[in-house]
Amino acid sequence: MRKATFNFTGIKFVIVFLFFTFGCRKNNSETICNNVIPAGTYIYPLRPGMEGWKNLTTHQQMIDTCQIPQRELTVMSTEALVQSCLDFPLWGDLFFFINGNLKGALNNYNETLFAMKELMKRQDAGSAVMLRYERMYPECVKKYSGYEKAKFVYQFFAFELIMSQNDILLKINKQDRKTLVKLALQSYKSKMLHSEQGNFLIWDLGTPLYLCTRIMLLEEYPLFTQNMSLNNNLQKFCNEIWWPEDINDIKSMYEIISQIAEEFG
Repeated sequence: MRKATFNFTGIKFVIVFLFFTFGCRKNNSETICNNVIPAGTYIYPLRPGMEGWKNLTTHQQMIDTCQIPQRELTVMSTEALVQSCLDFPLWGDLFFFINGNLKGALNNYNETLFAMKELMKRQDAGSAVMLRYERMYPECVKKYSGYEKAKFVYQFFAFELIMSQNDILLKINKQDRKTLVKLALQSYKSKMLHSEQGNFLIWDLGTPLYLCTRIMLLEEYPLFTQNMSLNNNLQKFCNEIWWPEDINDIKSMYEIISQIAEEFG
């Protein structure tokens, strides 16, 4: 029997096409989707879709243009810093590294973006990131269309990867990490529900579960570490942010993680 597989490369180009082709059309939304932007949040002066963006001919020029000046970072509240990191215009680039070197690409942003380096230094970064995550709802994807919808999706994708790093997780206590697993499971279930309408793709479902694996690994949760030692796909997913090509293997891995995370939380 032929295995069902994903054409990762083809889908990546579809995503990028959506990013830059369609305009924005916002619909009515519930109150929970009207997020309050913290005072002092950085407004990126040049972003994809703006007239001057097409004059940037290299990726490095795009990164340099999106750097937040150090003088502004030092006086920015941690809540505003978290929002400014979330609003970084180039998070969508991470999709190019799915099943390539996604972990390396994420680490590169951590090392080169002034805002990310500042965030990792803040002692209250964990609580501020968690507070922002509590106000993120996958179902709000219905509020957007075109580029704005794509931006919402890739911001979720990136933010859950950012939260999965030890520089963040070690700054919250054990009980908060358990709460974070519960929030991640809620995100996974909501994304899965809205994936039926094509709003979230298979790896979008994986980032909240990746967050769960990093917490359970940090806590040395026996049920997880035992399963991980016996499952090569789970090992690679947790250590490398990697997805199997067989859709059935992905679903099986997601089921294992979600079931163990339910018991952990």
